[in-house]
Amino acid sequence: MAVAGEKLPVPGSEYSKSGGIIDSGTSFTSLPPSVYAALESAFRKKMSNYKMIKPGSNDDFDTCYDLSKYDEVVIPKISIFFKGGVELELGVKGIVVVLKKDLSQVCLAFSKSSESDETLILGNFQLRGIEVHHDFVGQRVGFGPGGCS
Repeated sequence: MAVAGEKLPVPGSEYSKSGGIIDSGTSFTSLPPSVYAALESAFRKKMSNYKMIKPGSNDDFDTCYDLSKYDEVVIPKISIFFKGGVELELGVKGIVVVLKKDLSQVCLAFSKSSESDETLILGNFQLRGIEVHHDFVGQRVGFGPGGCS
């Protein structure tokens, strides 16, 4: 994975300890704890110009911002890399979730998998607006613009 073009300092083996799943029935992408910690740290660093807030008690997210007072906000791009050199670059719609319409609560839209199941699950929130191509015979996956939004 990369945030704003900078690869996360995580060994490749951390992504595939328990494999990976593309799951249209799962809302948000779930990452192994070490990968999530690196993503969260890099994202927070790139978002340091914005006011970070404590998430609500019922929220599944722990990296949230109050963006309501800013005229312009730059959300750093996040890329997910797959074997064979395939890169899935997420747009803003797949990176943050707006929990309050006035932008007073906008959160990083990823979650941490449990310590007992470190499977990477690519959820449907990150895949909005992206067409997913499955090559079952060649055991490959590809992504392109123009999927469901």
